[in-house]
Amino acid sequence: MSKRNITIIIAIILIVFAGLIFMRFMNPKNPKPIEVNKTNLTEGLKVEWSRVKKSDIEDRISFAGIIFPKQQAVILSKVSGKLHRYLVQEGDKVNTGDIIAEIDRDDPGVQFVLAPVRATMAGIIAKRYIDEGTSVSPASQSVTMATPIILIVNIDIIKVEFSVIESEIAKVKLGQKVEITTSAYPDKKFYGGISKINTIADSVNHMTKVEVEINNSDNVLKSGMSADINLIVNRHTGVSVIPVGSIVKIMGEDYVYVVDNSVVKKKKVVLGYTDGNYFEVISGVYSGEILIVSDLNMIQDGIKVQLK
Repeated sequence: MSKRNITIIIAIILIVFAGLIFMRFMNPKNPKPIEVNKTNLTEGLKVEWSRVKKSDIEDRISFAGIIFPKQQAVILSKVSGKLHRYLVQEGDKVNTGDIIAEIDRDDPGVQFVLAPVRATMAGIIAKRYIDEGTSVSPASQSVTMATPIILIVNIDIIKVEFSVIESEIAKVKLGQKVEITTSAYPDKKFYGGISKINTIADSVNHMTKVEVEINNSDNVLKSGMSADINLIVNRHTGVSVIPVGSIVKIMGEDYVYVVDNSVVKKKKVVLGYTDGNYFEVISGVYSGEILIVSDLNMIQDGIKVQLK
């Protein structure tokens, strides 16, 4: 065989071998398919939803207030001298007339029987103002100059004081029902009624002080605590309501996203009362319609969505 023929045969073998290698890479036995998220293409974004429903709703306005005892008394001595000793501790319960401290008249050359200091009301010893041995000025000389000895409070009934702005004061009425919550007991609600509305508003901030009385016979609420006051102004029954979380504010107007056959429709709504969780809807949607309540920043009119 000639040298030329051998060269041709080798070239053919190399070409065939190269072709086999090329075909193997181009057509693997187990090729991986290209994955396509068909759910996102055909079903749309998954969203949480709620229906427009019929319910009762209360119109409420909220305020921040401070809790005080309805009754309290600062106990003074009737005689001058030094506080000899206390007969009670802070937190003790006392009745009217109980001896709670003793005063040593301490006049040079004169011996006196210790003068009793008595509770003028039943309640709890909230504060001992001075230390034993401190000089005491009596109330008989001047009440304003007298030395306070003990503070007694009665918190079986407490009052909550808060201020109402001028534009809201017309909604506040004596006897009106009030709901109270506190950070100390976030899951518990307390109820009371408006017991006092000041006749004079503050001339600087134009706010009027209002008081609410609450039964606190278990003494769980303490003087000095902060409180959130929800005042029930009015009530509508059997109206269409929508969740607060379904509402989008656009250019000062309120909209919701309604789902109809998996397609989003943006609708303008007119709102009424709110209780903080729901809004009364006066017009724009109807009872039973489905509203989107999640991912509102990703929703657009006309897109497809999937309900979770």
